[in-house]
Amino acid sequence: MKNQNRYSAQLFFILINFILFFISCATPYQRAGFSGGYSELQVKRDIWKVFFSANAFTSMDTVQTYLIYRCAELTLENNKKYFVVLSLSSNYSTYSYKTPIIRQGEIKRDYTGNYKYYEVQTGGETYSFNKPYAEVLIYMFTELNESTKDTFKELYIYDAKETINLYNDYIEKVY
Repeated sequence: MKNQNRYSAQLFFILINFILFFISCATPYQRAGFSGGYSELQVKRDIWKVFFSANAFTSMDTVQTYLIYRCAELTLENNKKYFVVLSLSSNYSTYSYKTPIIRQGEIKRDYTGNYKYYEVQTGGETYSFNKPYAEVLIYMFTELNESTKDTFKELYIYDAKETINLYNDYIEKVY
């Protein structure tokens, strides 16, 4: 019984270390995968929905920066020069994990010479993780003239090349 509990505890700590090893770093700029990343969906000819989700070690500011950077890349990939954000939505997904309860006990003699059972319980803690995600709906276009400026006068017009140049050193890319 004692060896079985020790084996269970060791297995538990190995599993926790394994999980922490794979999620311990902030999500890099990458296509969507196990630890998060970007994805996109074409809604109409020049309208795209772009998503970015991350692990719990990534800030919402970083998620939104990566999202705008991906919008700029996508704009250039579609042979456009400018884009506007028509809508932005961001939030957190909350995940919880409860550690297993491990009881270890043994029989010992107390100071009077009588045998007594001593038990120690560990585990049962709950850990919560908040994973940020955001999505935007963007419209891409090629010409920036007075008509375009008037149409989007209430919105910020991003120049895709300037946006990439602005954030290029900040973005940690994984391909």
